[in-house]
Amino acid sequence: MKKHVLPILIMMILLTIACGLGPSGGIAFNEEKTKMAEEQLDENLTSGNAPESIEEPEATSEPADLSGPSSQAELSGATGDFVEYSVTGTNNGCICSVDGNNVMQSLDVQDDKLIYNPGGTAYEFQKINDDTFKRTYMGYYILVDTTVDPQVETRVDEEQHDIIILTKDGFIVEHYQGYESSPCCFHTYTRVENTP
Repeated sequence: MKKHVLPILIMMILLTIACGLGPSGGIAFNEEKTKMAEEQLDENLTSGNAPESIEEPEATSEPADLSGPSSQAELSGATGDFVEYSVTGTNNGCICSVDGNNVMQSLDVQDDKLIYNPGGTAYEFQKINDDTFKRTYMGYYILVDTTVDPQVETRVDEEQHDIIILTKDGFIVEHYQGYESSPCCFHTYTRVENTP
């Protein structure tokens, strides 16, 4: 009998509080729902069925601190440190040279920008997507009109932009000329895993 007294007592206290918080208390309770709750309580009291007590869940330990990269920036080595990368270039219409040696590069993600330091000068890229950053600048190309004089070269200024896409093992730098929708060349940088 003692086992059923506590849940019944709690239910009675809750009903008393619910009845006391009428329209004058700022909370309007539906009288029909209150009446149904009272009937259910009376039924439980007369039949000897009391609501089951709720047991507290067992305390669980916090998950172990998992070391390792927690973001794409960390996976790519974009933490501001110089990292060794192997690099390959793909030419789609402009000069895209690669000397074949590994390079030391630094990427640093800071909120909505990425600072790219290819080994001397740092360039700031703005975030345009989760793992994609863009830098726009004025560049130029050389125009040679062979119909007039093949010896005369004309410098033509144009807006250019570079895009850096972070990958799980490095990053890709795409170079765009003018208003082209596809890169005229791109470099793929793959982090070199130094084995002891």
